[in-house]
Amino acid sequence: MGPKHVGRELGSVRASAEDARLRIIRSQAEAEIACKAGDSELSARHEQQAEHSRVQESAYRMQETILAGLMDDRRAWEAATEPQRRLAVAADAELRRRYPDVRIEPLRSAEPGQVTDEQRADLDRLPDGQREYQPPQWMQELAEARKAFSEKFAERHSVMEPNEDPDYEDVGPAFPAWQPPDREAVLQQPKPPIPPSGRLAEREAEAGEPEL
Repeated sequence: MGPKHVGRELGSVRASAEDARLRIIRSQAEAEIACKAGDSELSARHEQQAEHSRVQESAYRMQETILAGLMDDRRAWEAATEPQRRLAVAADAELRRRYPDVRIEPLRSAEPGQVTDEQRADLDRLPDGQREYQPPQWMQELAEARKAFSEKFAERHSVMEPNEDPDYEDVGPAFPAWQPPDREAVLQQPKPPIPPSGRLAEREAEAGEPEL
C-alpha cells in the first residue's frame, strides 16, 4: 500500500501560508503608519494582528513540511511500483481477452483512503493566541507512519534477487528501475533452409523430363 496522496491538501496549505505571510507585511505597514500618526491604540491592534498572522503562518509551514514529505514518499513509491502495476493491468486485460465469458472481479486498488472533508477542515483549525501548535491527529499519524514506510522501502530496495541461471553469480535489486521494453527483442532469426530428401531427387531422376 502506497502513502496517501495529499497533493490537494499540500497546495491549499501552501496558499494559506502565503496569505498569512502577506497579512503580516500589511499589518506591520499599517502599524507603522498608525504609529507615525500618533494613534498608538490602532498601531497596537495592527501589531496584534501581525503576531496572530505569524502564528498562523508558522502552523501552515509545519503542515506544509509534513505534507511535502508525504508527497515525496508517494512519488518514490509510484516510481518503484510502476512495473508491477503495469504488469497487473496488462495481465488483467489479457485474462479478460482470453476468457470473455468468464466473470472476473475488477482490479481493486490498494490505495489508502483519501483525505476526508472533515480532516481537510482540520487544517484551518489553528491555535488562537498560542505559540505552540500541534498538527491534527491524522497528520501526526501519517508523519509517524513515514518512518515505518521509509524503513520498509529501504529494506525492499536492498533485497537482492539471484539470476534465473544458477551458474550466474551476479544479482540485481528486487525492484529494478523500470526501463522501456526492448522492441527489437521480438525479432526472430530466419529459419535455415531445409534440404530436399534424397529419395525425392531419385524419383525425379527416374521420372525423367516431361514430354513437350
